[in-house]
Amino acid sequence: MRRTLSCSPRSTWARACLLSLFLLVPSFVHAAEPDWMQVEKRAIEFLQQYLRIRSVNPPADTRETAALIKAELERNGLTPKLYESGPAGQTNLVVRLPGRDASKKPLLFLNHMDVVPVDEKAWKVDPFGAVIRDGQIWGRGALDMKGLGVQQLMAFDCSAQGRYCALARHRHDRNCRRGDQRSARNPVDDRQSLRRHRC
Repeated sequence: MRRTLSCSPRSTWARACLLSLFLLVPSFVHAAEPDWMQVEKRAIEFLQQYLRIRSVNPPADTRETAALIKAELERNGLTPKLYESGPAGQTNLVVRLPGRDASKKPLLFLNHMDVVPVDEKAWKVDPFGAVIRDGQIWGRGALDMKGLGVQQLMAFDCSAQGRYCALARHRHDRNCRRGDQRSARNPVDDRQSLRRHRC
C-alpha cells in the first residue's frame, strides 16, 4: 500500500537518478559537470512539494501541479506552456528545449501528474505528507509517477543543450502509448502532440 522512493545521499534511487540524467543529457560530455549533490537536494525538495499536492484522479485537477512544474522550468530560463484539457482543472504542460541540430529527431520525456485515489486509513503516514523516513520518501505518486517526472525535470534543469520535448499530462492512460511513440519520432506542434495522446 505504500509508495516509496529512496532519497538518502548514497541511495539506489539517487545513483539511478544521476545515471539517468547523465544518459539522457549527452551535452554533459562537453559541458561543466553539474553539482550532483545540489541536483539531488533540489530533486528531493521538489519531489516533496510535488507529492503534497492532492492531484487525485478523479477528477485529475492538475492546475496546481502544472503551475509548480511551470515555475521551476521558468526559474531555469525555459518557457513551458499550459493547456486546459477538461472542465475540472485538467491541465497539460509542454516545454521544448531546442537542440544544436534541428535535423535530428526529438526526444520526448512523458509523465502524468495525477495519482490514483488513496485510502488514508490504510497508510501509516500521511499519503500526501511526503515524509522522509529510514531513507525513503512516503507519498502517493512517488513511484507512479511523480518521481519519474522529477527526474525528467532535473534533466531539463541541468541541460543547456540537446533537443528535448517534455509533456506532462493530466492523467495516465494506456491509450497514450502509440501517441508517445509517434511523438518521439516526429516533431509536432504542442496541440497535435496532446491530441495524439488523447489528453
